[in-house]
Amino acid sequence: MREVQANKNIIANRRRALDTILKLNTTHGYSSNMLIQHNFNKNTVPPIWGVIHTLSLGDVLALYNMLKIQDRLSFCQAIYKKHNVSYREINALSSNINFIRKIRNNINHYEPLIPVLLKYQDEGKEEAIFKILDLLKDLYYSGNIHSINVVRRVKFQKLSKCDYNKKQVVYLNKILRNI
Repeated sequence: MREVQANKNIIANRRRALDTILKLNTTHGYSSNMLIQHNFNKNTVPPIWGVIHTLSLGDVLALYNMLKIQDRLSFCQAIYKKHNVSYREINALSSNINFIRKIRNNINHYEPLIPVLLKYQDEGKEEAIFKILDLLKDLYYSGNIHSINVVRRVKFQKLSKCDYNKKQVVYLNKILRNI
């Protein structure tokens, strides 16, 4: 039963992502995205590069998972900046996008981030989190946006530990150092 429901969710997510893209193939409509709405107001079809501004991370994940394996391989080679990418890394990118989506949703809905990170620690996913943080930093610094003062680096106060919370504090301090 769970498998059937999971398949229905996958199909629904894929359909939603494709519908989002197809809705842009028109000269009229409404979009909460100002770039897309500008084109609709001028009765022109929005440019293809505007699509990325309308997709959610869930949509990006659904589209990534719909790609043929060779296309995902090429995508991963560009993201990881290396020629030899394993199938494990190709599948891991899907999980990484999903993790980033969960963290983004957590932050966007004003929920505390520390319990989520500690949950991942309890599940033994610490190394995966640090790999994702490193990947995001690499992508950020390899792009052009880092020349703009969008993100201000803040010195975090180191958390103090005791016998009760030592493992969690060491983990959270490591995350703060990586950020």
